[in-house]
Amino acid sequence: MKFLADIRKMALSSLGMLAVFTFLLASCDSEIYDYEGDCTPKFKVGFRYDMNMKFVDAFSTEVKSVSLFVFDSNGKFVKSYESTVDAMAANDYLLDVDLAPGKYSLLAWCGLNDGLNSYDVPSLTPGSSTKQELKNTLKRQSADGKAVVGEIDQLYHGMVDAVFPDEEGVHTAIVPLTKDTNRLKVILQNLSDNQSIKIDDFKVFVTAENGKMDYDNSLMADELLTYEPYFSQVGSSEVIVNTRAGEQGTYNLLMTEMNFARLVKNWNTPYKLHITDAEGNNIITVSLIEIFLLVKGKENQSMDDQEYLDREDDFNMTFFLYNNGSEEETGTFISAEIIINGWKVVLQDVDF
Repeated sequence: MKFLADIRKMALSSLGMLAVFTFLLASCDSEIYDYEGDCTPKFKVGFRYDMNMKFVDAFSTEVKSVSLFVFDSNGKFVKSYESTVDAMAANDYLLDVDLAPGKYSLLAWCGLNDGLNSYDVPSLTPGSSTKQELKNTLKRQSADGKAVVGEIDQLYHGMVDAVFPDEEGVHTAIVPLTKDTNRLKVILQNLSDNQSIKIDDFKVFVTAENGKMDYDNSLMADELLTYEPYFSQVGSSEVIVNTRAGEQGTYNLLMTEMNFARLVKNWNTPYKLHITDAEGNNIITVSLIEIFLLVKGKENQSMDDQEYLDREDDFNMTFFLYNNGSEEETGTFISAEIIINGWKVVLQDVDF
């Protein structure tokens, strides 16, 4: 009889444990189950920036802020999220999104809140605004009848469709990014020995019609923008001119640095670099996209031209100045040979 009683106790104990386990499963949000993690699906959004010439994810080292806009399966705006990217945690950065399970279109403009406040995006109304209303306009100032842009925040665009399932666990969508801003350094190297060069001897600037971007990152019609340097400095270097004769001298140079927005091949207005004298008289004008594509290099020849323009975001150009007048006159002629990102280019499509 004692044996049967023990069996009965064991059975009742097992039923009790099963009842408790069933209760915990049915109460995924209880404090007890929270220790393990509840069964409500969790949704996160990550970002990847490997559309660069190193072909590695540089999100953690480049992106400082994220602006994410969420649209439902009908293209209607749901909500947006703003976040800064902590440099210490950037490698594991994931944005928590409190969305219901379903299909969404995720659109990101990263860099809107980096500090210079360079861009304008419209306010959207949940439930009525569409992603086609989400435009991005580069801010500009009016000066001497021109629309002028100086230093700008680095901008990245990304868009992807995502499905967040109604299933237990953490579900992550990844948004691939394309960089929409570029940096250009222009060096004017004076090859007249010991001839001085001053910052205000020359004006260097870029003109382009590329300050308005649509939701899908395509360019929209815009006024012609003038991108001016945000940094300039003069310096000097020792240069050997004739290696056989061993001739060398001290040659002065001017370096300017500027930003400009996305390069798009065959866009409405050609992108041009202009160099003028102090009075504004043109010295040289260069079509940028054509000359940038000349230096893709052998290893990149199979790459689509637009992909190369989207991947490469840092350009360096060195022009050589010669004295075209008296010793007191600043160099006014620029050599037809220049160096671009380490490549020597003989200019043909130029205007002297």
